[in-house]
Amino acid sequence: MLRLAHDYWLYLKLVAASIRTRGLLAASFALLAFIAILLGVAAEPDKPGSWASLFTLLSAIFAALTVIRMSMKANFDENYSLAFALAHGYVSNFARQAIDDLKTLSPEGTFVVFRPEGLAQLEDGAVKGFKQKIVERGYRSSVRHLEGEGKRVRDVLVVESLEGGTQARLRYVDFPSTLLTLKSLVDYRSAERTRKSEIALSNDEQEIITRNLINMFFDELVKLLATDITAGRVRFTDSSMVHL
Repeated sequence: MLRLAHDYWLYLKLVAASIRTRGLLAASFALLAFIAILLGVAAEPDKPGSWASLFTLLSAIFAALTVIRMSMKANFDENYSLAFALAHGYVSNFARQAIDDLKTLSPEGTFVVFRPEGLAQLEDGAVKGFKQKIVERGYRSSVRHLEGEGKRVRDVLVVESLEGGTQARLRYVDFPSTLLTLKSLVDYRSAERTRKSEIALSNDEQEIITRNLINMFFDELVKLLATDITAGRVRFTDSSMVHL
């Protein structure tokens, strides 16, 4: 529920930012014109043309808002399509293979996916720091090479802990670097706005869009791995190392 509320708030911020960059000045003039005509109608309700002017202005404002909404919807749909495609590619090209491989080694093992708050947490330096934290917490880590038929070799981090002198549950931990593709998308969106002589996306707007795309990716990932999640074979962690 908290994550849903947070995602909705991010969406509202993105809408507000988009409307601002698409013509805050024009919206302000429209509002002033609406107030002026409304005051005119209130002062002289029987004056010919007063109500017609008000209706015309309202129609123009509605049309403008519809255009903004539809143009934004196209961007959201395109963004969602990419997040959707990345999630399906991640599962079919890697996650499913990793889970099947893990089950052959340890039926009780878990596949843990790192969920970043931002793309910076998936960069090499950040991932290296996270792996170091795993070692500092007393886990034993190694790397396993996965190679399926017709697929490239993919490495996955193997994490083990020793409890009472016996090997405990095995974990595969993965950092979905495929999400780094989103940075190119957001950069492209910003460059396109500049090319069209529009206001470029601010850093805050880029962050909001990126976090929404990350959330969309993991929402789809949860749906695709629902059975494995229910069975306890798939979990998600973050920088706090929860569920590791």
